[in-house]
Amino acid sequence: MTSIRASSIWRFCSVIILLVAFDAARALQIVEELKPLTGEFNQPSAVALQANGNAAVLDGVNGRVTLFDAAGRYLKTFHNPTTTTLRLPMDLTYSEGAFIVADSGNHRLVIFDEEGAYRREIDLRDSGNEPEPVGIAADDGLVFWSDRRNHRICSVKLYDGEDVSCWGAYGEKPSQFRYPFMIDLDRNGYLYIVDVLNGRIQIFNQRGIRFAAIDRFGVSTDRFLRPNGIVIDGTGLLFVADAYNGTIQVFRDRRYLGVLRDRGGELLMFDRPAGIARWQDRLYVTEMGSNRVRVLRLDNSTVAHTDFELADERPAVSRKHCVTCHQPSSDAYPAAAVDTPLPPVPRPRMRLRRHHGAVTDAREPSDAGARHPAWLPALAPLREAP
Repeated sequence: MTSIRASSIWRFCSVIILLVAFDAARALQIVEELKPLTGEFNQPSAVALQANGNAAVLDGVNGRVTLFDAAGRYLKTFHNPTTTTLRLPMDLTYSEGAFIVADSGNHRLVIFDEEGAYRREIDLRDSGNEPEPVGIAADDGLVFWSDRRNHRICSVKLYDGEDVSCWGAYGEKPSQFRYPFMIDLDRNGYLYIVDVLNGRIQIFNQRGIRFAAIDRFGVSTDRFLRPNGIVIDGTGLLFVADAYNGTIQVFRDRRYLGVLRDRGGELLMFDRPAGIARWQDRLYVTEMGSNRVRVLRLDNSTVAHTDFELADERPAVSRKHCVTCHQPSSDAYPAAAVDTPLPPVPRPRMRLRRHHGAVTDAREPSDAGARHPAWLPALAPLREAP
């Protein structure tokens, strides 16, 4: 009798599991690949879109912006010919008729008009400690930017560069950051901020009050190991690119819908994806590893709204900051103890994803080999580790 009851319970649970799997499968985006945007790029890191579908690609190491039309045809290339050239910029956005570039290496924002002509710049060094802007978003005359060096988020007025306001500090607690990176705004003006080494997305209002987070740190393809690019569209769909896993995860209302797949159900993989952008039914994904921007056509009719609420999660990972860089190659690692001895040298694939600008910038020169940067705050706890 007991075995019959156990068997019945198992069959019931199996049906539930299958239904959940089916619902999750229906929730995934089905995509069609279009012609990519290509050129003589050297590690492009971001893309910004105009209302007519023109796409501006930030060509980071070359310090310039390349503009394409909606059909993917090359239009022009622009940079800053009148003052200091762009130095390893990381992100750009388009707002109110202007392209705004986070010129990370020069501690400033650079503004171009919609035709690509240089207009002016906003020197951010007055906001303290030579900030390094790496992520950028704009709304109603305000520009929000993430400061890689000081682990904070700042805002400044677009038109006069005044009223700089900042919040945040280094750490793992709510409203703290370990290398904040790319930013996007939802239709209500809330800021979605990639918190790279904490493996989460934090959500704030424009005054810096934190409302929620999507906390999914982990090493599998449906978790955040090195989140980078982020975009949220007018329907509330949120896309997050992971530079290490090479996947794009999809959310709505903080509910996890799945990982982007093609029409055949195969997982779509990207080569070091960084900035992503959305225009109509298209998703643009910059691939720093392949020096191109992939263009995907999304079929929104396949997107379901699942019933699985994603609460703030904080996995008990005692050496989370180590795992982010030194992921062991063992397939059994996710189930292994976190305190397993870590390899002395990061895997080359991880080195590329660590030093590409989200945490520290080793894009110059690109053939620097396997050198490791000086001690970073993220690694400081290990200096005294046994």
